[in-house]
Amino acid sequence: MIRKKDNNNNNNCPFRHYSVPYIPEIKGIEEFKGLVQHSKVYRSAESYRNLRVVVLGAAASGMDIAVEVSAVAEEVRSSYG
Repeated sequence: MIRKKDNNNNNNCPFRHYSVPYIPEIKGIEEFKGLVQHSKVYRSAESYRNLRVVVLGAAASGMDIAVEVSAVAEEVRSSYG
């Protein structure tokens, strides 16, 4: 992978699939009352302490997050396919 540095010495990855999160259309998601967010904005498991969490997708980031969050969440489920 090629990475470039900008004028502020930040790494920039020139590939779209690393910079723009893909959020699929999920029928009925607008009726869900909880938090819905992409793994790109995930920073730490602490935000999920004592919550019931569903991680959608089986890519590396989803699996990493599911494992991390399981240490503090009430329940974690993974769903893919």
